[in-house]
Amino acid sequence: MNLERLYNIKKYDTVKEYINDSINKNSENTAFVLKKKIDGKKEYINKKYKDFKEDFRQLGTGLIDLGLQGQRIAVIGVNSYQWVTTYISVICGVGVIVPLDKGLQIDELKQSLIRSRAKAIVFDEKFNDIMKEISKDENIYVEHYIALDSKNT
Repeated sequence: MNLERLYNIKKYDTVKEYINDSINKNSENTAFVLKKKIDGKKEYINKKYKDFKEDFRQLGTGLIDLGLQGQRIAVIGVNSYQWVTTYISVICGVGVIVPLDKGLQIDELKQSLIRSRAKAIVFDEKFNDIMKEISKDENIYVEHYIALDSKNT
């Protein structure tokens, strides 16, 4: 039975194809609503699909410019627009994503980075102190420590 014909389903060979098709079909629709505090007041910013695509493409270009094409890139942090942008950027052509649990203890985090052989880690600003300590460990292969700035979208 051919489900594609039966249900008129489009076949995608890669996640990148699926994401790009979804963005093209919905480019003017809101993909994310971001909440920010400006002067103590909550403000909401709508990110359209086309804006999201531009954001993750720019990040991907930056990661490639750092020499990370085809490399393992770890990401750790809270659920945020920046985390999603990093994840999608990496899986859409930069390299291999290594998502890490934000609840890991420092020793577990170090072991995960050693086992994954990640060349870069993108992290939430809450992990600044932990990353400073991890960067001193000679067994870790990470060459680039990239802090997410959740204050700017």
